[in-house]
This record gives sequence, structure tokens and C-alpha cells, in this order.
Amino acid sequence: MVDLASALWNHRGEISRVKDRLAKFHQMVNWPRDLDLGTWIQLYAICLEFAPDLVLELGRGYGNSTCVFTEAANQLVGAKVVSIGYDAERAWSSQTALRMNKVVPREWFGPLHILEQDIFDTDFAEICAQGKRIFLFWDAHGRDLAYYVLGEVLPQLQNKRHIVVVHDISDARDVDVDPSYVRVDGLPQNWLGDLVSPFEEILPLYDFLSRNRIVYDTPFRSLHRGIFHDEQRRAELEKCWGQEFQGPSPLEAGSWIYFDMNQRHGNDLKRKVAFPEPTTAGSLSAGSKSRLQPHSYWSL
Repeated sequence: MVDLASALWNHRGEISRVKDRLAKFHQMVNWPRDLDLGTWIQLYAICLEFAPDLVLELGRGYGNSTCVFTEAANQLVGAKVVSIGYDAERAWSSQTALRMNKVVPREWFGPLHILEQDIFDTDFAEICAQGKRIFLFWDAHGRDLAYYVLGEVLPQLQNKRHIVVVHDISDARDVDVDPSYVRVDGLPQNWLGDLVSPFEEILPLYDFLSRNRIVYDTPFRSLHRGIFHDEQRRAELEKCWGQEFQGPSPLEAGSWIYFDMNQRHGNDLKRKVAFPEPTTAGSLSAGSKSRLQPHSYWSL
């Protein structure tokens, strides 16, 4: 499985080259509470390391990760990004894309395909058929949606090279997490094993990983193994983003986990992966399946 620490190290030259560019994009999105700049760089590095031909983004919001993956796709030959999400204000189209138009050429948007729709109303078999190496970024919330992703989306990946990244999950082994039942922002604090999240998808996800004995990793676990005990490597990496870096550095950020369903404990690869049934709320009707269409933001 691709490893974050290795990705940061292997692409340290590229990170040094684009850090100011990514920082500018981060300012354009102007929604740092969803994704800090340190996490931007982590995701950019691991995406380059995995080198997908298809990035599938579930949940877009203001477009933090959308920008990260589109920038990475511009560096990867033939890669495309399919971003699926719907919010009432259409923040990406009405705000972020307009600001990005001022700092990137129109060609930058070429790999990006925007679907303004409910994840439940998406034909994932059609989309995933277009990729051989798929990077799934899961940043959409809800228990029913989680069962739908686990039962409808993940089976499309199991026979392909893939990596699944799930945002908004912390690893309590490496981060000092307040044990309170409610966070200071009013959201609940859900604990399962060492994983902590304010969102309900953590329960079906943890159940899925546990019953299939799938090995998952977290940024801090990876960094502890590959960077933190090597002072020379750590010092060189810190030079990549410089002392003027704003916000948590890529060695301090990272509330996400990642896994590959083909990486399992013991001899469990001999067993088939057990997937849940998608919830009835997410059942697709023939009329709701969308066709993938590119989107030109220069027509807004």
C-alpha cells in the first residue's frame, strides 16, 4: 500500500516547487476549517505517489480537496478527477471556481468533471469503469451514506488498483484527543478503538474494516515510522515548506485514514471481502443515473 511518509519524502522536490502555489489556491478557496494547508500537501503528495488515472471525490463543499486533486491531475498524464457533491449554495461553482479562474488558465480545469448531484443518484459502475487506478476521497457524511459507499462504491474498486482515503477521522494513538462526549464546537465525539470522529460514518466504516481485517493507516502512524525517528529526513522535509509556512505543517496535520482492501491481516486475503447491502434510501432508479459530463467554469 502507498505510504504517506514515503510520498512526502519521494516528492519533496515537487512539494518545494508547488508549496507557494498550493498556498495561493488555499487562500482562493478560503475555507481552511475543512482542510488546512498541511493536509493539502499531504493529499497532494500521496496522490502523486499513487499516480491514479481516476480520482473520485465524494463530497466537495467549497472545493479544498477538489483543488488539490485537480492540481495533482495536471501533473499526472491522463488523470482525471470526478467530484460528486451537492450543496444548496453550490459553493464551488458560485464562489471558488470563479476565484480560481483569476489564478489559473482554463486548461487547468481540463481534468476536472463536476457532478452537482446527490451521491445516492450516481452510477458508480459507469464512472469507475473509466479508471484502472482509482483514488477514492471520501468526505461526505452520514450513516446511511456510509453503508451506500461501502456497499455500492467500494465493490467497484476491489479488482482494481486503489486507495481509499476517509477524511475527518483522528487516530487517538498519536493525537491528544479530548475524551469529552461533545467537542467544543458542539459536534459529538465518537470513539471506536483508536479512531475518533464527529460523524456517524465511523461506525459502519470501522465495522467494515474490522470484519474484513483490512489494514488501515493514518498520517501520524506513517510519519512515526518513516520520518519522526530520522532527524536528517525530518529537517530536509521541513525545508520544503519553509519557516514561513502558515498553519500546521504536513508533519503536524492529518485527520484522515487510508486503506487498500487488498491489504489485510494474516491470511485473510483468501476470503472474499464482505460488503454490506446498500441502504434502500440509496437504491438507484434507471432514470436517476447520470452521465459523466465535463464542466467548463469559463462559461459561468
